[in-house]
Amino acid sequence: MQLMYPRSAKDLSNDYFQNGYEASFGSYDVDEAKHMLTHHVQGSNTGGLLVGKDLPRVYQYTRGREADHPVGPAR
Repeated sequence: MQLMYPRSAKDLSNDYFQNGYEASFGSYDVDEAKHMLTHHVQGSNTGGLLVGKDLPRVYQYTRGREADHPVGPAR
């Protein structure tokens, strides 16, 4: 996954992004009954801050699209 945030967030950094940029990779599991996708982070531009973490997300799926935006609270 890669995300580039707007210039207004360029100087912000946290566990998820640095200097307005987020990139991570890893495997994932899908629980269709709960509409839950869990990303198992194996690598990230934030280094050890996310590596090894499981990031569950509730998604709403729409016919004809892979996935819509997460539903509910952010991260």
